[in-house]
Amino acid sequence: LQLESVPATLVRRYAMDDHSASVRIAALRKGAPRDVAAPALLTATDERVRIAALLGGQCHPEDIALAAGDAVDEVRVEVAKCPDTPTAAVDALLGDTCDAVRRAAAHSPNASPEALDRCVAQDPHAKVRRAAVANTLCPATAVARACEDPRLVHAAVGNSACPPEGLFAALQC
Repeated sequence: LQLESVPATLVRRYAMDDHSASVRIAALRKGAPRDVAAPALLTATDERVRIAALLGGQCHPEDIALAAGDAVDEVRVEVAKCPDTPTAAVDALLGDTCDAVRRAAAHSPNASPEALDRCVAQDPHAKVRRAAVANTLCPATAVARACEDPRLVHAAVGNSACPPEGLFAALQC
C-alpha cells in the first residue's frame, strides 16, 4: 500500500474489518472510500484504525462529529485537529475534560468566536487559553482581555485583533 497508484478496489478491500490493524491503517490513510472509512472511524476497536480513518480524509462531517464523543483522548484530539470537523463538534470539544483535546480544539479554524471567548475567560489551563487567544477567530474583546493577563499577553499580541494597548502591555512583561 506504499505504492503511489494502488487501485481503489484494493484500498477498499484492505480497509475492511477482515484485515489486521496495520493493513487497515495503511489503507485508510491512503483514502479508503467514505462507506468504508466512516464505519472504521465510528466502530473500529483499535483507536489507531479510528484515527487513520479520520486522517484519510474521506469521512463525512456528520461522522466526524459523532467521533467527537470517542472514549479515547487521542482520537478526540485528532477530531479537533481535523479541518472537516463541524463547528458544533469543535465547540463541544472546547469543553472536554482532557486538556490536550481542548487545546487542539482551541487551535481549530472551525471553532466559533463565542466558544473561543468562553475558553479564554473560563478554561482552567493557560496553555488552552493561549491557544484560544492565538486563534484568528478569537473575538477582539477576548484578545484585549488577554492582554491584561501576563500568562496570555504574548499569545494575544500575535493575534491581528490585538489592540495597540496590548502591545504596550507585552512590552511591560
